[in-house]
Amino acid sequence: MTDAVNPIPERYHRINCFAVVPDTNSAIEYYRAVFGAEVLSRNDLPNGQATHTEPKVGVSTFQLGMPTPMKDVQVPAADWVHTSVV
Repeated sequence: MTDAVNPIPERYHRINCFAVVPDTNSAIEYYRAVFGAEVLSRNDLPNGQATHTEPKVGVSTFQLGMPTPMKDVQVPAADWVHTSVV
């Protein structure tokens, strides 16, 4: 292979955040109302709840996801925080 692959996906910067929220649809609306976020992508369940979404605020894209307890992805609590910064 002669083509180099960029390890940072297009639209992303060097530091990226993924946060688990209890209600992704409400979180999206909050980021739209408060920060003027634009949703670049989203994956929905049949009931319309977003399981994963990529909002963009200004030039920064981040990720929001819903809890997935069977994979130990939980909403932050007093004794648990699930947020990734990569």
